[in-house]
This record gives sequence, C-alpha cells and structure tokens, in this order.
Amino acid sequence: MEWCPFATRDDNDSQDAGAFVAGPPRGVLHTTEMPTVAGARKAFVINNSWPHFAVTFEGGIYKAYQYLSIAVAARTLEHRPNTVQTNKQSAIQIEIAGHAKDAPGFSKAYLDGIAALMRWIEENASVGRTTEVMFVSPGQETRLSDERWLAYKGWCGHQHVPHNSHEDPGAINIDYLLARSSTGFVGGSGAQNEDEGIPGGP
Repeated sequence: MEWCPFATRDDNDSQDAGAFVAGPPRGVLHTTEMPTVAGARKAFVINNSWPHFAVTFEGGIYKAYQYLSIAVAARTLEHRPNTVQTNKQSAIQIEIAGHAKDAPGFSKAYLDGIAALMRWIEENASVGRTTEVMFVSPGQETRLSDERWLAYKGWCGHQHVPHNSHEDPGAINIDYLLARSSTGFVGGSGAQNEDEGIPGGP
C-alpha cells in the first residue's frame, strides 16, 4: 500500500525526487520549525522540499497529510554534489509541525498519532521498528558517517543525516514512539492505546 488510509492525501502540488536508488529502508523524522501544517506546506511549495508526510496537533486535534507515495523519494533532505544519496537512499520522511526545541514536550496524544503513522510506514515500507541513534537537543547532534548512513535501517532524525545542517527534530521521545503500538488508535483529539506503563512526555 503506497498511500496511508488515515492520512489526508494532498498531492496536488507535490513533486517527488524520483526513484529510490538503494536501501535498506529507513524513516527520517523532521520538525517543520513552524506551528502549522499550512505554513509548512507553503514552504514545501516555495522550496520544492516535499516530504512524504506532515503531521500536526493544532487545537488538540491530530491530523496527518500525505504528499507523496512511499514508493518514490521525497525532497526534504539536502543532497550536496558528490556526496552519498540522502532522499533517494530509501528514506521515508515525516515532517512534524512544531519546533525542535519543543519536541521533548510534545503531548502523549501527539506522539501517539505520530507513532501510529510510524507503525503504518514500518508495515508498508519495511522500515525497522528500531533506532541506532540518540535524538538530542539542537546544537548537540552527531551525524552518521557515510558508511553508517548507507547501511542504516530503522528510525533517525534529520539531525543524523550526513552532509545536512539541520538539527531537527530535537530530543523527541523516540523510546515512546517506538514502544507504542497502533492498536486502538482513534486520532482526533487524542489517541488510545493498549500499551501501558510506557514513559513519555506530558
């Protein structure tokens, strides 16, 4: 399945970066550095920097939007000349409405929605439900080497991608995101889940 059934399809203006060139599949989390998806979408249009997905929790309501099929590459990562592939390295990308500095305080309901989308991506794009990196606050990031990036599988952040300069998504609670299942997810003003006792933000 290339289009997520619980994400609003919005591919009217989006342009992909072409076919993936290699794997293994990996997921890349971003923050938009602005509070709304509408504002982020304007930036996607101006910069032609389309992700596969954007998610938001505006007004206490979780929503997901899909701009590109997960069968093609997004455009959100920088790819400098004569460096390893980034977008085309089987990277499925989610832009999270919000700021990297605020990521540790994202609500559990917001994180539950993001986690549900991650589970769908894992099932449909073969991204591993794991991470090999630490998600840290802006200014503390450590990027993967070319070799580690080319072999990477699972979830990472923009802050980990080689030859990029962005620091998002900050210290988002990746342990919580990986621990949550999508069972019982209802979206809307919150999310329900059968998992219990998993530490998370407020």
